[in-house]
Amino acid sequence: MIAYLPETSPEERAILRAATEGVQVERLGQGSEAGIWLASSVSRPGVWHAVRDGRCDCEGAQAGRYCKHVAAVELATAGQREAHRCQSCGHFGYDVARFVEHIGGVGDGVAVYRCADLAACFGRAGL
Repeated sequence: MIAYLPETSPEERAILRAATEGVQVERLGQGSEAGIWLASSVSRPGVWHAVRDGRCDCEGAQAGRYCKHVAAVELATAGQREAHRCQSCGHFGYDVARFVEHIGGVGDGVAVYRCADLAACFGRAGL
């Protein structure tokens, strides 16, 4: 069980769960499938969820939550991005990824930049 800080957003919790629970991701082939990723289910071994454009077909995502499968793809692709400054701790680097936070869990969301390694981020922020 992971203990979360009270200020931890649903997106940050999903990232922590993706990293600590060992969600595996695989990118599908070329052409029309190039933007599709598969993310493993932790609760149902052998089941894979399709992730495309920040959307997942798992039950949690279908209910409007930011899921750990999308978070796992975000972590896997973080190294393919340009450097940014983390809005939580101020760290600047290639390991800072763009996430979409949904205010109150609904709406189009707001793009924010956070460290992919939240443990290091919390340490730099003195949390």
